[in-house]
Amino acid sequence: MNKKLKKLTATVLSLTMLSCYGMTDYSSISAVTEQEETYQSSDDIASSAPIYSTNARNLKDKFHNSFRMGVNVEPFEIISYDDLILRHFNSITPRFTLSPDSILDMEASQELGENVNPQISLSDRAKDLLSFCEENNIAIRGNTFVYHAYTPDWFFRENFRLNASYVSEDVMNQRLENMIKNTFEILKTDYPNLEIYAYDVVSDVFLNDGGGLRDATSSKWAIIYKDDSFIENAFSYARKYALEGCKLYISDYNEYISEKTNDIYKMAMKLKEKKLIDGIAMQSYLNTSYPSIEIYKTALKKFIHTGLDIQITELNINGPNPSERAEMYKEIFKLAIENSESISSISMYATRDRLISDQESQLFDINGKPNKSFDAVMGISFFNTDGPDTPKTEILYGDINNDNDINLSDLTMLSLALVGDAELSSEQKLVADVAYNDSIDIADLALLKQYICKDDVKLGK
Repeated sequence: MNKKLKKLTATVLSLTMLSCYGMTDYSSISAVTEQEETYQSSDDIASSAPIYSTNARNLKDKFHNSFRMGVNVEPFEIISYDDLILRHFNSITPRFTLSPDSILDMEASQELGENVNPQISLSDRAKDLLSFCEENNIAIRGNTFVYHAYTPDWFFRENFRLNASYVSEDVMNQRLENMIKNTFEILKTDYPNLEIYAYDVVSDVFLNDGGGLRDATSSKWAIIYKDDSFIENAFSYARKYALEGCKLYISDYNEYISEKTNDIYKMAMKLKEKKLIDGIAMQSYLNTSYPSIEIYKTALKKFIHTGLDIQITELNINGPNPSERAEMYKEIFKLAIENSESISSISMYATRDRLISDQESQLFDINGKPNKSFDAVMGISFFNTDGPDTPKTEILYGDINNDNDINLSDLTMLSLALVGDAELSSEQKLVADVAYNDSIDIADLALLKQYICKDDVKLGK
């Protein structure tokens, strides 16, 4: 610990006690005082690195009292954009690396010779991403088992061979069960410390705009099955083999179109009655021109009415006007905050914008830098369901001990943290950044001292 910083910290606290409280007994700050040390130069202190990085303006800490903050990630991004991911997100959806066409092993399935037991092999890309999450304590939401796309044709055919006949429903049921079983088993065995908190069991089974299930022209599942029984079967098998704490979801896009909202709602209620489902995943591909916030809200409220958990899983807002995109992002996040008792997670479609475009759609530009939409989201005040003007969790900067008051106790806690004799939680770091400079340092101590002494200063943003 920098001795000059330690001495300066003790001096600031001592002066506060004397000038603001008339106190002469400094025993309560003995932990930060070292009488033999000599403070030399404030320039030395100013040039020193901050003691704490507060993460005060990152997504996962901003919304940690409301929902998880997640992102869909491609494996190469854990190398190129690991800092961005680690700073802002506490949930990852592996992009396509857990989809059937990525994990089903045709050669191994054929060699086994059972016709009903598809073998699972994780690619090196998938292994790298899962290891990254396990090592950094980032939770996973898996995606997906039943999918009309990204599922190889041979999975539906006799002996797992291309151009062979399609199998019967009975054989397909066994294949579906074993695929789910084998996937969960390999995840549990190879990644014992990885938290898999959610899994999309079935995705995109309804027509684009709703009005029923996909037919045989766009889904191999419809070739094998003549009804929706494969959906219930998939959830039944997933419920049987899912890892502890892993909740099961039905996922779809265009979920705000009325007919599709009804399709998802009816299926979710059917599965809920049999206790097979935990939630609904709203993919949320949006545009500033459609849907409106009210249309989206109508669908969200209908899904909330099921009593199931809701997750927003691939949030993506397009449109030609950056200000309109930013405003829509802000409204979606506010809506989620207002309904946070029902919404457990928001995941972005991507870590950053994919193309150099005037219609950037994420919260970070192509280089991973925060954009106008990020600023709009981070500028949100928290609201409850009583109305848009009712505060839910206003940040009281300086109230480090969370007693709804800013006083000498808070200054003492900050002093102890600065000299390394106490550790602040992420919540405490947030409110301790009274200088709002994205760090906990001597500037925060000095400003907090001024505030406690009734100087005309403002804490925080």
